[in-house]
This record gives sequence, structure tokens and C-alpha cells, in this order.
Amino acid sequence: MTDNYCTISVSKDGAHDFVAHSQHDLGPTGAFETRVVRRRLGHCRHMVIKIEVSSPIKRDLLCGSIEMETER
Repeated sequence: MTDNYCTISVSKDGAHDFVAHSQHDLGPTGAFETRVVRRRLGHCRHMVIKIEVSSPIKRDLLCGSIEMETER
């Protein structure tokens, strides 16, 4: 893994406690189309997702989206 990665943590109790689920490689500097996809985060009523970036240079989050399924 390179120095450019992000950690996605999830809290299922309204941001009181976070569990680090995974680290994802962001690719080399200049790789603008690198995507990070995380699936199967579980279910709860008050989920908070935290994204932390570790990089020797500044990184910007350009877009974020979430796709959810509901139980019936």
C-alpha cells in the first residue's frame, strides 16, 4: 500500500464509538479517477461514516454518495 490511503470508520451509535472497517489505496498523486467503494456496512438507525485520509500532500474529497436498501 502506498502513503496515499483512506480509512473508513463506522459508528452505529450516533458517533460515540467508531470501528475502523478498512483502509483503501488512493493511488499515486495525479490519479484523479481513483474510486473507493465500501459495501456491506451493516444496518442500524444512527450510522455515521468517518473518512480519514493519510497522505504526504493535501487531498480533497470531490464527491460522495451512498446507496441504501430498506427492509420491508
